[in-house]
Amino acid sequence: MMGHRHPLRLLSLLLMGALAFGMLQESSFSQEKVEKALRDGTQLRDLFVPVIAKARRSVVQIAGSRRRQVYGVVVRRDGWIVTKASEINDAPVCEFQDGRNLKARVAGISKQHDLALLKVDAKNLQPVEWHLQDKWQVGQWLATAGHRRLPVGVGILSNPLRAHSGKSRGFLGVVIENHTRGALVTEVTPKSGAANAGIAEGDVIEFVARAKISGQQSLIEAIGEFKPDDSIKIGVYRRGKKIEVEAILGAKTAVINLPSYFRRSRTRLVSRRRDGFKTWLRHDTVMSARDCGSLLVDLHGHVVGLNIARAGRTMTRALPSGVVKSVVAELIAKDRETQVKSAEKRQSQAPKKIKGSL
Repeated sequence: MMGHRHPLRLLSLLLMGALAFGMLQESSFSQEKVEKALRDGTQLRDLFVPVIAKARRSVVQIAGSRRRQVYGVVVRRDGWIVTKASEINDAPVCEFQDGRNLKARVAGISKQHDLALLKVDAKNLQPVEWHLQDKWQVGQWLATAGHRRLPVGVGILSNPLRAHSGKSRGFLGVVIENHTRGALVTEVTPKSGAANAGIAEGDVIEFVARAKISGQQSLIEAIGEFKPDDSIKIGVYRRGKKIEVEAILGAKTAVINLPSYFRRSRTRLVSRRRDGFKTWLRHDTVMSARDCGSLLVDLHGHVVGLNIARAGRTMTRALPSGVVKSVVAELIAKDRETQVKSAEKRQSQAPKKIKGSL
């Protein structure tokens, strides 16, 4: 099928057909179910097999305790691999698609980007080809390449390149879900700013400091504009009435937007670290925390990023290719410098041979 003369055009037409079919089925299926079926269904993912075919050859599995912890990506032919730092142990093993299992040395870590550089004793590996993209379009299709033939998942870009301001973010203390009126509160953290302000389960947050809230991400971004100890007014819809409360933000991380069943899943769906990155992209591909370290690929087969964090039910964060490429180059240079210094130190400490005859 994808041997068509214009495969991208054909793929786009097929996607449009799937979307049209979904629209026709809205009377019997909710829009959420339609969208989930379109993104997660095997038939749709099968369309993206040729798109990820080249990229997936550079993906390896990083194992620990007999199971995959996360994915990794070959970045140099001579055994350099990059992965998500916070998801690996001190003795990672790289499982290659040809069946080899090789112990890896942790050569460097970038805490800011949550990236770890690994080194294995191997040659002639298939390195990834990063695509440095400078223009992003909200709504563009993206596929996630793991080690298998089918993509891990398919989604769309929901927010283009973002930069973290570096300031501490305020913490309200609520678990939220999307609601037609704003952000529905499903849980409240005890002794948090939300709890002290009287916000309760079942409330719908409609406004924050006069800014209208349209859903989960809208509330996260609104709270993110404030610092710990800031006092903000929040508009709440409760049992048919609109009320206004005043909350003092705490000093934890961003708003928690994960319902309890999602966080208690047997397969950990969210990453240990899922925030605080300097630069990132956001897309809505459904995956688990173990799928991080995989490659983000556009419809042209270009590798545009590396999935770095599963942050919510409909939120996955990725580092742009340019960021990963730059960090990798820096970590490799530092490791080589360290190795040279270590070799020089060992040589200087080695016992010297005394020339002479007896």
